[in-house]
Amino acid sequence: MSLNLDISDKSLEDLFKKAIQNKKFMDQLYNASKEKRTKLFDKRVRVYYPSKAFPSISVTGTQCYLHCKHCNRKYLQGMIPITTAQKLIDFCHKHAEKGGTGCLISGGYTAGGFVPLNKFINAIKEIKETTSLEINVHTGIVDKKMAEALAYAGVDSVSIDVSGDIKIIREIYGLQKTPEDYYKSLINLKAAGIRITPHIGIGFYYGKIDHEFEAMRMIKKVEPDVLVFVVFRPTPGTPLENLPPPPLEHVLLVMALARLYMNSTPISLGCMRPSGKYRLLLEEKAVEIAADRIATPARSTVSKFTKEGYVIEELNKCCTL
Repeated sequence: MSLNLDISDKSLEDLFKKAIQNKKFMDQLYNASKEKRTKLFDKRVRVYYPSKAFPSISVTGTQCYLHCKHCNRKYLQGMIPITTAQKLIDFCHKHAEKGGTGCLISGGYTAGGFVPLNKFINAIKEIKETTSLEINVHTGIVDKKMAEALAYAGVDSVSIDVSGDIKIIREIYGLQKTPEDYYKSLINLKAAGIRITPHIGIGFYYGKIDHEFEAMRMIKKVEPDVLVFVVFRPTPGTPLENLPPPPLEHVLLVMALARLYMNSTPISLGCMRPSGKYRLLLEEKAVEIAADRIATPARSTVSKFTKEGYVIEELNKCCTL
């Protein structure tokens, strides 16, 4: 590696702070991350376009107990509302018959910080046994019983948002939980033998880098199957709609440090991120520096990848699979 770094549990914040104050060191970090990314994955990149083949389903419709400051239920409005087990079975059977590849099962949170999936477990199991659909489940906090139920149902992956600081949990999500609750969720899922694809939200604390490195520490301990990064996107109709997104170089630094820290774990740039020129630059640089997979990139970005010699694998499903 071109830069001799001590990427330890305690060094992440210090390296980040040094890099944002020293452009030369920032570039060295980027280059070291790029070198490791190339060593692990060569010039291969997976691009994911879920589209109609892999729709997002909300088992709570547009209902959510929480009013997270970055979301305020807005993202539930773009999901297909399916609120009973039988309707989920019927939808998935028809979806499979039409050539669908799978679906994301998600929904609004309860006061306990989890999606109420209990009444859908047997339905998911039936879907897995009678179709070839891949099922990714967005859970929220997971206790041991739910982890075992998801394993029983045969889900293909579990996407769980991981927060590393109590401030973001209380102030942004409005939850009376702690980072330890997220770590226990990861442990429960790992013990159940489920494919774990944790998500870290970059800049979710008012557009600032705050909890990301502590979240990485927790996640690394369970050796996840994929680490997904999403980026704070100021969303109309939310309390944070007028805030700017985190500085692009800060986002790239977080991802670069993750690549250097997370051993050989695949890293994805997930579907939630700012729009416009910021989005295009982020897509291009994230893959160059750290990510080996990316959700819904612009076609112009994929064309650039091809011209730069990347081998593209295009998939119609979630980037966690």
